[in-house]
Amino acid sequence: MYWSSRLLRSVVCICCQTRQTETVIVVHNRQRRRRSKQDPPQMRIVLLGWSVSENSHVGNFILGRAAFDSEAPPDVVERVAGRLKDRHVIIINSPQLLQTNISDHQITQTVRECVHLSDPGPHVIVLLLKHEPCSAEDQERVEKVLLSFSERVYQHTMVLSTREPIWFLLQ
Repeated sequence: MYWSSRLLRSVVCICCQTRQTETVIVVHNRQRRRRSKQDPPQMRIVLLGWSVSENSHVGNFILGRAAFDSEAPPDVVERVAGRLKDRHVIIINSPQLLQTNISDHQITQTVRECVHLSDPGPHVIVLLLKHEPCSAEDQERVEKVLLSFSERVYQHTMVLSTREPIWFLLQ
C-alpha cells in the first residue's frame, strides 16, 4: 500500500528520481493565493523523517553546508540557522517523531519543542518518505504526528520522496 491520497491531497509533493547520472525533481503544487507580495524575512522549516541521517543530509543540502550531525542521537531536536540566498533560514531537525517506539506524550512534547524552536511556528514541514510500500500503521503514525502540529498542517507540508538513499542524491 502506498501513501493514501487523503494524506497527500493538499500537500506539495517533490519526488526525486535518479536516472543514470541525472536527478529529476518533479513538483506538483496546488494553486493558492498569497496574502502578501513580499517574502517573509526568514523561513522556518521542520524536517520530519524516519532516519536521523536522511534528515541531516536534507538539512545540510538546504543550508549548503554540513550543519547537522548525521550521527546525532534520534531523541535530540536540533535547530540550525543559516542563509539561503538573501533569506534567513531556520531548520529544525526532529528525527524521532515518526518512530513507532515513542509515546503520545513524547510526540506532543517534541511537537511543542519544534513549534517553540520555530517560534511562532514553522512555515513548512518537509516530510521525508521512502518511495516504497508502507504499512497502515506507518500512515496512521504520520497523520497523527502531522495533526499534532495543527489542523491546517497539510497546507504547510511538503513531501520529499526518494527511490535512492538520500545521501546519494544530495552529494
